Amino acid sequence: MELPNFEEAYKRYETEKQKAIKEKKRVQSLRWRKLKSRKKLVEVNWKKAMEEKSRADHLFTSWTKLRRRLRSYPLEN
Repeated sequence: MELPNFEEAYKRYETEKQKAIKEKKRVQSLRWRKLKSRKKLVEVNWKKAMEEKSRADHLFTSWTKLRRRLRSYPLEN
């Protein structure tokens, strides 16, 4: 009488164990997807920031050259 109860309990244990493993894998998969999307977002934002920095540097250089050129012109009074 005890043996069938043991087998039944063991089967339930194994079933629950497999459910837990499956759920753990599902959660890990969700975490990885979130991390990958965050990484992609960071990469995109970094690229945009570097493009803006490059643009700002270019504009500053152009402005500096123009300012120097304007200062070199003689003032007319």
